[in-house]
Amino acid sequence: MDKLKRAADYIADGLYNAGCRYAFGMPGGEVLSVLDALKKSGIEFVLCKHENNGGHMAEGVYQRTGKLGVLLVTIGPGATNIVNAVANSYQERVPLIVITGCIDTEAESYYTHQVLDHQKVFAGVTKASFKVSAATIDIVVDKAIKIATTGQPGPVHIDVPVGMADVKVEPSLHNKTALPSAMVPAPTADLLRAQELFANSKKPLLIAGIDSINQNAEEAIEWFVKKYKVPIITTYKSKGVVSEYDPLSLGGAGLSPKADKILLKLLKQADLIIGAGYDPIEMRDNWKDIWDINKVGMIDITATINNHYMHSSTVNFVGDVGASLRSIAEDIKPFVVWADRQPEKTRRELQLAFSPTKEWGPSLVIESIRKLVPKNTIATCDTGAHKILLSQMWKCSQSKTLLQSNSLSTMATALPLAIGAQIAEPKRKVVAFTGDAGLLMCLGELSTVKEMSLPIIFIVFVDYSIALIEKKQRERGFDNAGVDFNYVDFSALAKAFGGDGYDAHNKQQLESSLKSALSNKNFTIISCHLPKFSYDGKF
Repeated sequence: MDKLKRAADYIADGLYNAGCRYAFGMPGGEVLSVLDALKKSGIEFVLCKHENNGGHMAEGVYQRTGKLGVLLVTIGPGATNIVNAVANSYQERVPLIVITGCIDTEAESYYTHQVLDHQKVFAGVTKASFKVSAATIDIVVDKAIKIATTGQPGPVHIDVPVGMADVKVEPSLHNKTALPSAMVPAPTADLLRAQELFANSKKPLLIAGIDSINQNAEEAIEWFVKKYKVPIITTYKSKGVVSEYDPLSLGGAGLSPKADKILLKLLKQADLIIGAGYDPIEMRDNWKDIWDINKVGMIDITATINNHYMHSSTVNFVGDVGASLRSIAEDIKPFVVWADRQPEKTRRELQLAFSPTKEWGPSLVIESIRKLVPKNTIATCDTGAHKILLSQMWKCSQSKTLLQSNSLSTMATALPLAIGAQIAEPKRKVVAFTGDAGLLMCLGELSTVKEMSLPIIFIVFVDYSIALIEKKQRERGFDNAGVDFNYVDFSALAKAFGGDGYDAHNKQQLESSLKSALSNKNFTIISCHLPKFSYDGKF
């Protein structure tokens, strides 16, 4: 019996052993051997209707399972079609193995059809890029997985020459290197300084960010916050690190001027800021240098060094967020904080600021849906005006239950993220919130939803406009241009793709449609028709 394996089999087996169970994309002739190997290894391939959507589907699976994602595409146009999704994974800190097919090295001197330098294409949006050879394929795959999943996670590109994929070789990786253990602060002056800052604080405040959820630090953060009664603010991606129904949780921050005005007022009263995996890549520039470390202590616990300079810190621990918090708190007993109870007042002020009126509009849509769907519903959200409002109003009882692009903030993510999340958790309710413009950008994936029998509910904010940009255009005094488009019958489109569609022009129609959708095994689109300028003054 032949004990040698194809190079493509080493790729697939390495991914399977790393926990991958799904790959997404669109194949071409150059990756057929890899596609065959993935199937034989037990990795299910999901055919997308556009390659870019596959990257967001892979993220949906990762956010709900913690498992590495795989995106498989062909040479040239297949590769260039995914640059957006790869850049999104890079900025959203999502581990992703990106596999492209390419021509064999021998042909590079004369063959030019569809040929691009894939490594140059992906150089600025990946943690690493490799063009593999058969002799060391297993080493490169193992290295790619390790790079993608450690530190701040991100995408790694593997370029596979078409002829090489079928070459049979012996293994070259005989002993794998160990994955790095979680790092905690060493018993140095910095740790003593951090403990002193915390023990002497009167108004500590914790900001949790994307590193915290990638490190699964939720339990440690909740323990720390509740034991010491420390109020917590999160970025949008880390909403639910501590349940937003908890009185200590002040919700998400970073994109809403209305919310930030309230939260920054509290933050400027704090005498200690603790960054628990806080990565300011999600924040607007008004979050730059909002504390002065000559007056306020700042303990920064991050997955990588601070090379962004959005803020400064008194001490910076690079390592495990949860373990570092426990080290800082060691032997410190609970003490009185925020004697003026200002965080409670801030929480009430935020609730009042984002309480919907009875008039039909996006706030009422969000509130009505939140009340009717199960508490543990997974929501996905596209980029646009509705995202900012939803991220302030939608309460998360757990982390990774509101999925969105908030660092790159690219459009057309709600639908594919929902597909990935529903694949990962078929018994859980998934609701995707999208604008009409964002849905039009990825509409073809509704056929993927139907093919896979996914009972996703799609809420479409219909205002025939790129609403956030139209709002900014008006605020700057410009004439309306390039932001409005014609009516689209999304309910009819839902039926054309094999789903169910409803139109809602008021709360009663929305609630009736949603109740039907919640009991439906088919996918549903509910088009919520909004008046013009519905977001004015809302966030």
